[in-house]
Formats: sequence, C-alpha cells, structure tokens
Amino acid sequence: MSEQSITLPDPRKNLNSSVHEVLSNDESPDRPSILMSLDDLSTFLWFAFGQVGIKKTPASGNQIRKASPSGGSRHPTEAYLLALESGDLPSGVYHYSVRDHALEFITTDIDREWTARYVVEKPEWMDIAPTMAIILTSCVERSMFRYRENYSYRPIHHDVGHVLETASLTATALGYKYFRGFSVNDREVSAKLRIPRLTQPTMAFMLLG
Repeated sequence: MSEQSITLPDPRKNLNSSVHEVLSNDESPDRPSILMSLDDLSTFLWFAFGQVGIKKTPASGNQIRKASPSGGSRHPTEAYLLALESGDLPSGVYHYSVRDHALEFITTDIDREWTARYVVEKPEWMDIAPTMAIILTSCVERSMFRYRENYSYRPIHHDVGHVLETASLTATALGYKYFRGFSVNDREVSAKLRIPRLTQPTMAFMLLG
C-alpha cells in the first residue's frame, strides 16, 4: 500500500448505454483527445478493474466479483495508470487498488515520449495523442494458488484478454478513444512500476484519450 493514496469518488453504476449500443459503436470519435475527468476515471476503473460484488463459494468462502470473468475467481490482472496530462488527477504513475477503489501513487517521472518508446514501442501507433495509459500486469502466483500445474499460465492470458475487452467497451460507453496492444518493454516498464518482472510480468497496455 502506497503512503500516498488518492481515494476516487463513488463510481456511477450505470453507463446509460445498452450492451447492443456499445458493441454496435464501431466509429472512433472524430475529435481531439480529451482528458478524462476524475468522475469518469472512477467509473472507468470500477467497471474495467474494480470489485462489483462478492461471490460466496462452499469450497473457498467469499471471493470478489468483477465485471470480467476470471479462472477460479483469482483475478490475477492488475492495472497501473499513467496520467500523462495533469487535470483533476496530478500527472504521474499510479497503481489501482481494488480493495480501496483508490489510486496509489508511485512516481511523477512519466511523459508521452517515455510511453511511446517503452510502452507502445512503435511511436507511429500513437495517433490518438493519449492523455492516459493503462498497463496491465499479471500476478502469476495468484493464479497458481488455485491451479498448481503448468496450466496455471493459461488463465492469466485469458484473464488479460477479458479485462482488456471490458476496459475497451467501458471507454467506448463513456465516449473516449482508445488504442490497445501488447508491445510492452517489460524490463523498462517493470522498473518504472517498481514490480518484479518474474512474478508480475507486464502483459498489455491501453492508451486513452
């Protein structure tokens, strides 16, 4: 837990869009990138990564529920936010705390140039001028707690895919542009996030604007 933590406002529990409307929206908004408000950010993080309820099971007791499914209800995917522009939220790198629905501060040392070079690794892909980026990592041992065999590695990839799609649909419902990919420089990004590369590898990214 970071000594510096920003508690997010209560998220909206309704996106005012049906699943059909979101899935049918295949148009990228023809406008400059906009900075996500703190209220929208809270809603985005809650729907994409947050705890939406509790599931009681006879074998393992209470387990958290999220909007995305997860093998064994382990939810190994973690989200890190890169705030590239300062608005309601000071620019910097944060970890999203599911337990507290809060952002745990890591560092202010972040900018678009670093993100283009080490997160995207192909700057020509950054055609939406992102105001924020999300890095998805996986806590491998959390998945292995339930699956103690080589198949433990399969669910983490499925989990990331589910979470990435949920985050994309949520961004669309809120009216924000996004770009997603997997070309993360694991060594540089892990060092920036201050996480162990072996037990919590970086898996994917999303740009928001």
